Amino acid sequence: MKYLLLLAFALLAGCETTRTKDSAADKDCQKYTKLTVTDLTGDMVSEWIAEGRVKKADQGYTIKAIERRSGPPNPTESKYPNGRISTVAGQNIILEDVEKPEWLKKLDGEK
Repeated sequence: MKYLLLLAFALLAGCETTRTKDSAADKDCQKYTKLTVTDLTGDMVSEWIAEGRVKKADQGYTIKAIERRSGPPNPTESKYPNGRISTVAGQNIILEDVEKPEWLKKLDGEK
């Protein structure tokens, strides 16, 4: 019985954590990545800014998008302050680490 209690304590103690999913440390260390999609001639098709992890998918990358710009002939810009799960696909995709966008810093009350 004594060993059973020790085993139960050892297994349950491994499940305890002091960090929460939305802790301040996680927000401060958030990674931002710009994904630029181009055609075969190198012209921009679209440009995305992802927050957090960029995951490789079968057809491209799965991201939590916070911003998207589309290329010509009708350029548009979309912002997603709460993030939007999206799949980025294209002939050429260039990934680049970037800083947090200014509009999102202002929205979050940062300087």
